[in-house]
Amino acid sequence: MHNITLTGQRFGPVHVALARPTDGPEQWQVVSDEPTSVETFAEYSERFQIEEGFLD
Repeated sequence: MHNITLTGQRFGPVHVALARPTDGPEQWQVVSDEPTSVETFAEYSERFQIEEGFLD
């Protein structure tokens, strides 16, 4: 979804990507000020892996 507003305060316009991996029950929801696409999830996946590495 592109150029939408969120919450009652109408925060936006933002871009939203929603997905559910086929191998698990979790859902991914990404809100960005940049246009989202399927590649958005690959980029965020890398970011999450890096952050998890720092937590370890």
